[in-house]
Amino acid sequence: MQHILKKIVDEAGRLLRADETRFENANGFVTCVILTFEGLTVYISAVADDDTVLISLDPPPEDAHYVTIESARQSPLGRIYGHKCLWAWLLTNQQGYTDGVRFELYSDFRPRVVEMIVAASQIHFYEFTKVG
Repeated sequence: MQHILKKIVDEAGRLLRADETRFENANGFVTCVILTFEGLTVYISAVADDDTVLISLDPPPEDAHYVTIESARQSPLGRIYGHKCLWAWLLTNQQGYTDGVRFELYSDFRPRVVEMIVAASQIHFYEFTKVG
């Protein structure tokens, strides 16, 4: 997965679109995030068996129980449209599970830091602001 994060930083360009795959309907919990950059599409999925994160260049198998929708513009993902990723981290918890990813993205306006953490078979979003 580390090589994909490197591709995001080195080759992807600006983020053009973010989609969320949700369980059962548009209000269901998020199980996959699809980030479409200028030069690359990345799939970030929750692995339900062990609550880890999977980052892939290949889409997960289709399943009739899931729907894919575009991320709302006011969501953490919607606010990073047009940004380029300059730093990317895989996050590992104290039990040794790689259960998250962190992106530091920049545009002409200001930096954004977004984390996606897998817990209870779903992806949770966090947005951070630099202090000081």
